[in-house]
Amino acid sequence: MIIYKPTTQNSLTEFVDSLAEDEQDICSHFLSKLYVRQKSDKDGTKNEFGFVYLKMEYIQNLHGQSFIDCILPRLMEEQLILRDPNFVASDYSTHKKSHSMSYKIAPHLLGDKWTLSEATPQIKRRASRKVADLTTRELRTYKREEKKIQKIRHHIIKNLSLDDDYNDSPHAQNPRECMFAAKVGAGEIRVSISEVTGRLYTPITTLLGDLREHILLAGEKTCILDIKSSQPFLLYAHITDCEEQTKYQIWLDNDFYATLEHNGARPTSKDRVKDLFCYWLGGCSDANSGGINDVMKKHFPVFYKQHMKKRRANYKYLSLELSNLEAKIMIDTVLLGNMNLPLLTIHDACICRESDKMEVFQLIRDAFFKHVGRIPRICEETADSKVELVA
Repeated sequence: MIIYKPTTQNSLTEFVDSLAEDEQDICSHFLSKLYVRQKSDKDGTKNEFGFVYLKMEYIQNLHGQSFIDCILPRLMEEQLILRDPNFVASDYSTHKKSHSMSYKIAPHLLGDKWTLSEATPQIKRRASRKVADLTTRELRTYKREEKKIQKIRHHIIKNLSLDDDYNDSPHAQNPRECMFAAKVGAGEIRVSISEVTGRLYTPITTLLGDLREHILLAGEKTCILDIKSSQPFLLYAHITDCEEQTKYQIWLDNDFYATLEHNGARPTSKDRVKDLFCYWLGGCSDANSGGINDVMKKHFPVFYKQHMKKRRANYKYLSLELSNLEAKIMIDTVLLGNMNLPLLTIHDACICRESDKMEVFQLIRDAFFKHVGRIPRICEETADSKVELVA
């Protein structure tokens, strides 16, 4: 049973604090998801009145039946969140869990201090910490991340432009690509960092590959430097057994994905070995990873045992750890550590001026060696092929 502390809930923070400790995480997570979707510009997530569509099945699976029975009605009773009265005529509790509902945070609370901190789901509440201390810590983290985003955004606006041939490309006539050119010209660049993977997202991230050759940095032509087999390379940092490290190095020095296939990985007409390896990192079942699980178990048993132990706690842990490590290297070390150079990052790749190519090449090598203990193979990516660079 949920016990509420006697308090007047004038804000989301006060409401969450009034809950029992074991229910604070659940409520915070729900409100943060609702807040992020309510503020999103993505089509199909909300109606014209700002109400966010949510399935009762989703709410039940993620937050539990006790949340639906006790916390959700209290949130509406306090008028902290609102339900669209026109969306479902009868009371929500009479509906099957597969039915959808629509909610939104009360408009007067969107400026609440809570929204600044709780919009970062990876910062979880801990029962052993005081709420006041945690809120301060969350706000500090939020401001630090926001400062980083603004710094990157100004860096992009300052250096990014497009050459005269961009508009002549057939793909540049697509609505999204036309909008990209307009936003670059107007200096309206949106930048975000994923709260889960740590990856940086800018308009360039989704730009078609054949249009990236038209990107200029500080008015000069650019090139793209890409880490070869970056996810397998980053996995090297998790292999601790000396014999397995030596074998894994040999696999990396050769074609890693071809070696996987030679040792039993089974590509399909739909998925390459590279795709299957990513599925395996993401915690897919053995049946859907094309034999990757059996290959890793056979050739790297010590690592595999450690991996399976951690995977039981969080089946996606390895994929998330590698993505966050990649972001730490490419964003914090390469990009933010060298703001004097006009360069941009796209996950495991880096866009730089042709004249800065070898300098950035060395910066990437040094950054990966610092964090992984090994120097990666780096290729220059063109429209037709990839050419490996040599120091």
